[in-house]
Amino acid sequence: MIYNKNNDSHKEAEAPLFLGQQLGLHDTINVRHPVLEEIFQKQKSVDWSEFEVDLSQDKNDFKTCPVEMRDIMLKNLAFQFELDSCASRATGSLIAPFVTNPELWRCAIKIQEIELLHAVTYSHIARMYLEEPNDLIEESYKNENIIARANKVIDVFEEIQK
Repeated sequence: MIYNKNNDSHKEAEAPLFLGQQLGLHDTINVRHPVLEEIFQKQKSVDWSEFEVDLSQDKNDFKTCPVEMRDIMLKNLAFQFELDSCASRATGSLIAPFVTNPELWRCAIKIQEIELLHAVTYSHIARMYLEEPNDLIEESYKNENIIARANKVIDVFEEIQK
């Protein structure tokens, strides 16, 4: 259910985080878990854009660093890119059917947005650093070590999705 027009949890003293009434209005009038509001505000305060940091010097450093270091950096970026791409699609959507508290919902969606920003940032780094930015994508899809490490997390997300 996307919107519960019969939700009357605003009348209840306590709205459970999970498995209560399906969400209706995004009620921030009746805050039952102030710590979640604090967490959400902290999440918002660390927001950034992938374009706000000048990477010119980093790009030059990347070009001149030893090949072994560049290879390690590429593999690390590929792994992070893969995991954050998965997390950006999984974190909020997997728990969404069970969340019945607006404060928790905001935090879950913000986490999903942050994971998406991470993935977008890795794309931006690839465009800035690599002569062939698609090398990062190829590394993510073809490197068996990256795939094996990422599959552990992906398997958990897929198991929850079932």
